[in-house]
Amino acid sequence: AAQAIYQAIAADDRAPSELRTLASVLLTLGNVETSDRAAIDRAIESLTGEASRWRHVALEIGAVAAARAGDNARARELYTRIADDQAAPQGIRARAAEMLQALGG
Repeated sequence: AAQAIYQAIAADDRAPSELRTLASVLLTLGNVETSDRAAIDRAIESLTGEASRWRHVALEIGAVAAARAGDNARARELYTRIADDQAAPQGIRARAAEMLQALGG
């Protein structure tokens, strides 16, 4: 039910853009275990740029999707971007560093 609500908010042009973006992030996060990697990559593509306040979360979602698909090299690349980014929230940086260790990178 939550996914349907997130989808509706993300598609609602009357909703504030930050709320639509948050709904898109939550929708993608909720789909990371069931959607194919290409769909996840498309969903986060616009959120991973340097100007996006959602980039760290989007990169983390992308890393999870890559690892889930068996592309550990891509997962390590994304986790490294997060871990090395001083602007990333400390919790996300710490999680990325832990995942890098777990992935052998």
